[in-house]
Amino acid sequence: MKTGPPVAPVTDPIASAGDRLVVFGRKTLASRFPDGKECPSSKRTKIGEETLINSLAMPPVFDNIDARVQRLTLLPVCACPCGSEEVRDSSTFLTAGRFSSRAFTLLELLVTMSLVAILISLLVPGVQSVRARSRAYACQVNLRSVSFDFAIFADSSLHGNRGDDTGATFRLETFQESQYGIDEFWRRPGSVFTGGVADLGVMGCDEVRGEIVLRSDTPCRSGAVQPARNVSYAFNLQLDSPEQFIDGFWVARQVPLTDRILNSPVARPDEIPLLWDIDGAVAFERGITPHYSAAPSKPGRPYGDGQEWFPSLRHGGNVQIAALDGSVRATDSPLEDSDWRWDYRPVH
Repeated sequence: MKTGPPVAPVTDPIASAGDRLVVFGRKTLASRFPDGKECPSSKRTKIGEETLINSLAMPPVFDNIDARVQRLTLLPVCACPCGSEEVRDSSTFLTAGRFSSRAFTLLELLVTMSLVAILISLLVPGVQSVRARSRAYACQVNLRSVSFDFAIFADSSLHGNRGDDTGATFRLETFQESQYGIDEFWRRPGSVFTGGVADLGVMGCDEVRGEIVLRSDTPCRSGAVQPARNVSYAFNLQLDSPEQFIDGFWVARQVPLTDRILNSPVARPDEIPLLWDIDGAVAFERGITPHYSAAPSKPGRPYGDGQEWFPSLRHGGNVQIAALDGSVRATDSPLEDSDWRWDYRPVH
């Protein structure tokens, strides 16, 4: 009895898909006779770690075949003419649409977490620095706005409502109350307002946070703005109650101001400090009002002991100071800065 020509082994991984069957690992699959013998129509060929079984009787169907034979679809039923039984092993074959996956190793996970931590450590300081500069700029805008308002309030022809001050003179405290909207400038419902520092408008610095309580019928220096530790700015005490030599003694007395303060013959407006950042908590500990501050003067004078000096270096180690002309400058050593006339006192 003649037999057909032998089937050549398939060695090319991208050969015709109609005459081979891929079995992975060390497992092989073949159609067998009922007595356990292999079907003579099947032949095996080794290619690397894969075993190819040439089968004329069991033609598989492949889809999307590439050089690595990544995806495979098998006919579900053996079509061998010898009548062998169907053999299927789902744990051995890689069927179409199913891919093997590999999880992260512990080392890879640790490396990834380390890289993320490094990136965060680099980004966070930069973000914080940008936010700090933004708050410092907002504070400068507040100080400049207050200074411009003061120039209008002091001008004899441009000023608007001066509250209880009439005539050609006014008090610095009256202007301060107009900025807070308290006492005769009250514009909120009820007699007490409770809110945050942001509710103070230009009189609140973004670096200062906490609760603020305002009272309508109380002067500023008598506790209309509480608590003291949450007050952002203080006005120059030398402009409100300057040191004066009277009858052989140095005293501090409140004086009225006129528009001459804007054109002083002894100092330029950009040299005269109007208000600056202060630490209200320090004023509270000393038992003094946080709304006015004065640089230390000479010993023996009312402000010579430095009790009224409590600036806050909250903007990157700097205190921001607004001058009478509307300019704002930041410095880390305000007393050593020769641009400021801390000893200036109003002349009438």
